[in-house]
Amino acid sequence: MHKQGLLSARILSLIALAALMLALLVAACGTGSESDDGDGETVESPTATATATAVPTVSAPDATPASEDDASTPEGGGSADVETPAGGLSAILQEGSLARYLIREELASVELPFDAIGETSEVSGAFTFSADGEIVPESSRIVLNAASLRSDEENRDRYLQRNAIQTATYPEIVFVATSVDGLEWPLPSSGDAEFTIYGDLTVREVTRPVAWQTVATFDGASVTGTAKTNFTFGEFEMEVPDLFFIISLEDNIRLELDFVAGW
Repeated sequence: MHKQGLLSARILSLIALAALMLALLVAACGTGSESDDGDGETVESPTATATATAVPTVSAPDATPASEDDASTPEGGGSADVETPAGGLSAILQEGSLARYLIREELASVELPFDAIGETSEVSGAFTFSADGEIVPESSRIVLNAASLRSDEENRDRYLQRNAIQTATYPEIVFVATSVDGLEWPLPSSGDAEFTIYGDLTVREVTRPVAWQTVATFDGASVTGTAKTNFTFGEFEMEVPDLFFIISLEDNIRLELDFVAGW
């Protein structure tokens, strides 16, 4: 009986020790679960935050305004190099100016002859006068972007670009004024005027003298009007277009400039 009592007491001691160790182990596991969600439960942590998608850093644009020296050259380059002499005046082409060609042709699909018209707004430049009213050729240059000419017929446009004018090689048509006849000086501040502008026209690498018959309306520091000239294909060593839809075509190119200019 005494041995049985001792054995029972020892077993009870072992059970109590095991229970104590189990309690300590459970307490330790409970402490770790607050920062570990391995058991599948969502555990909030005061330091846990959602990871934001990385956004590339973009530098703020330079707000410094561009200087006059950084200004882009006007399309065609016609008015970028204008130098007005002392006491003189430069009439610089403005937005709204248009250049066009007109060629009389007869098509198989149209009963009567009509004018084929190609037009562009990509024209720039200036007419510059000296103090005594003479044209200054170095600053009187009009530039037309030949590749931008458009008519109502794509086949015609392609032929002029690839064959007649060859705009890939010669993209510009340039007129340099050399003199003017019939225009009073100083220029009028109002009213209408008719005069002739003389100068050299360059198409491809061929330069020929031409005369522009001009009508203009003056209004303060601006002038609007139309200048017209004409020439044959042969004068500029161009072939007369021969297209399947054209029955006949007049060998006469009329070139017009509707100008809006200011000074």
